[in-house]
Amino acid sequence: MKYLFPNLKNATQDSLFTKGKHFLIGVICLLLLALWVVVVINRYSDFDIFNANMQALPFAGWLNDMIALLVSGLEPVAALLLIWGQSRVFGLWLSCFLLVSYTCYIGMVLLGFFGSIPCTCASPISGLSWTQHFFFNLSASGIAGLGVYLEPTSKQ
Repeated sequence: MKYLFPNLKNATQDSLFTKGKHFLIGVICLLLLALWVVVVINRYSDFDIFNANMQALPFAGWLNDMIALLVSGLEPVAALLLIWGQSRVFGLWLSCFLLVSYTCYIGMVLLGFFGSIPCTCASPISGLSWTQHFFFNLSASGIAGLGVYLEPTSKQ
C-alpha cells in the first residue's frame, strides 16, 4: 500500500486537504489498477478471440494488427506504472489516453460511423450495451483525468 499512497506519510504536516488529495489519488490509482488487471487477465486468457475481434474492426488489416498490439501492450504497462509512486503520473496519463481513445471509438460506433462491430472488451464490460459502455468509459476517463489533475508531479 505504501506504493499506491506514497505521499500520505509525507503529508502529516500538511493540511487535511492535502492528505485527502493524496488519499484520493491513491484510490483513483487503485480503481484504475483494478480495471486494467481485469482487462489484461481477460485479454490474455482469450487472446485469440480478442485478436479475431480486432480483425473485424473497420480499418485496414495492418492497422487492426497495430491497434491490437498497441492495446494489448499498453494496458499492462498502464497497470504497472500505476503501482509505483515515481511512475504513477505516467500511468495516470496513459490510462487517461487509453480510456479517452476507447470512449471516442465507442462514440463513433454509437453515431453510426461503422457497421456492426464486435466488442473486444473484457468479460465484465462486454455484457454492456454500447450506450452503457460509452458511459462506463466516460466515467473511467473522468476518473483518470481527475487523477492526472490532482497528481502533483503532473504539474511540474
